[in-house]
Parts: sequence; structure tokens; C-alpha cells
Amino acid sequence: MKNLIRASRLLWFVSLLLVDLTSAKSQSADSLRPAEDTYSLLTTPTTVMGADVLLRIRSPLVTNTDQTIWRNMYLKFDLSNYTGAIDSVKLRLGAVQIVSYPGGKNRADIYGMDDDSWTGAVLTWNNAPSKGKYLFSQDLVPRTSAQQTTYGDTAYFFNITSFVKSEYAGDKKVSICLTNDSLLGTDARFRSMRATSGILPALMIYRKTTGVEQEAIIAPTRFEMKQNYPNPFNPETRISYSLPNSGYVKVSVYDILGSEIRTIRDGIESAGLKEVVWDARSNNGSQVSSGMYICKIHYQRAISAIKMILMR
Repeated sequence: MKNLIRASRLLWFVSLLLVDLTSAKSQSADSLRPAEDTYSLLTTPTTVMGADVLLRIRSPLVTNTDQTIWRNMYLKFDLSNYTGAIDSVKLRLGAVQIVSYPGGKNRADIYGMDDDSWTGAVLTWNNAPSKGKYLFSQDLVPRTSAQQTTYGDTAYFFNITSFVKSEYAGDKKVSICLTNDSLLGTDARFRSMRATSGILPALMIYRKTTGVEQEAIIAPTRFEMKQNYPNPFNPETRISYSLPNSGYVKVSVYDILGSEIRTIRDGIESAGLKEVVWDARSNNGSQVSSGMYICKIHYQRAISAIKMILMR
């Protein structure tokens, strides 16, 4: 029986290798890195955080909690040298840790700033410009009945099309403030422009192709897994997928024999476009050898898989 199970599992993986990937849909966008990014904290209102490799937002947990733990984050993009068309724009951030609290508003409140004169080298809580115009709020993780910490390299996308278009028509500078205005909020940490690996902050500018909006900017209506990029890869690759609803997600990497060597994500995720990074390491942190690997995503009752090639 064990041999039969092994044989059937191996047959399943071999069938994946025979899949013709030429029909896979492609997606592309102009990716613009921040000119500046930083965060400020009320605990030390004169401290400059512009050298940190993380960006943070946080608000007090309850009304009687010391409110000095508040943190706001800021990003600025310069579109002066951008000459392409703008159809849709999303701010991409890579979260490394999000703490959700029972009954908490585990969200990010997005503001479009009027003042673009700030720099990460001098910005503090005391001298930070006004947050500007409130744009919208977006949940980061589903509400939970118990405190829960989510780790990993997960991409979050925030649609800021209207604000970017208005700024592009003006001085071509785009400054965004992210915070949590709730007294029962969240603690979220994202990679800054100074990080050397993982999902880095970027302004994703999408265009229309032959009059049809590219798939990447359509709100997900079904579960779908994209081919990893780059592929072949070395030393890391990105895997994107879309979730129509929040739910349990497990992202795993298997070797060609069907043995699980790495679990990248394992937990509840909110709906939206997602992205994870595999650094070609196993669960124990050791580097894996060159060859073919399978990435498989379990989402609720659905399973999707792709083949990836590591070339060291």
C-alpha cells in the first residue's frame, strides 16, 4: 500500500512536469521604487527612523493604553521621468509581520499627502507634514477571536489610482501616509526600500493592452496561481496568487519525488492579490540544490501547483 501511495504521488508530480506552460497568462507593470520612505513614532517624537529596514504602523490596543506607541509610515514616489500611460496604479508593500487583535480593526488607513517636501533623513513625529486627504481603509488580516501574529513575506496591494493620476497631472510627486486611526488597531511591519531581499515597496503602474485592462489590476473573483518569476531563478523567486475570499492558505515547495521541503505560508489570509518569495532554502534554513521543484498552494478545498527551476 505504501509503495502504491508513493507511486501515485510521483505520477502526480510527473504529470505536472508535462504541463504546457505556453498558454499561461502573462502580466506586466511598470514598477517604480520609492524615492523616500520612513515611519515616525510618538514614543520618541524627535527620533529619525529613515535608516530602518522596516516600515511600521501601529495604534493603541484599548482607549486607556499609553497612546505613545502610535506609528505612521510614509512613502514618496517621483514620477518626473515616467512617460508611459497610466491606467491603474497600486501601491505594493511586503509585510513581514502583522499582529491582529481580538475584535480589532486590523487595517491600514491610506492618506494622500499634499506636502512632498519631506525626506526620510529628517522626518520625525514632531516635524512630519499633515497626513493629507483620507483616501480609503483596507483590511490587512481577517478579524480573529484571539490575538494572532502572521509572519512571512506577503504582498499587499492598495489601489491609489485616482490620487496618483491627480498628482501626475501636477508636480508628479506622490506622497502616501499609512496609519491606523483606530484606538483598537493593529501592529504591521513592512519592508522598506533599504531591505536587500523579499518583497520591496513599489508603485505598480498598469496599462491597457489592445483596449483591455490587464488582468493584474482586476479584483480577484476566483482562486488562481501564477507562474513564478523569474523562472529559472537564482537565488530567489516570487510566486503570485489571487484569493477571492479570506480563508486558509498553505504554500509549500516539494522536490521532484514529492517530499515537502519548505512551507512558505500556513494560515488565514485575507482576499486579494498575494505574493510570496522562496529563497531556495529548506525548512531548516539550508540551501537546496539545483533542479526542478514544485510549488503547491492549498486554498480552502482547492489545490494549484506550478513547476520551478533552480539554477545555481
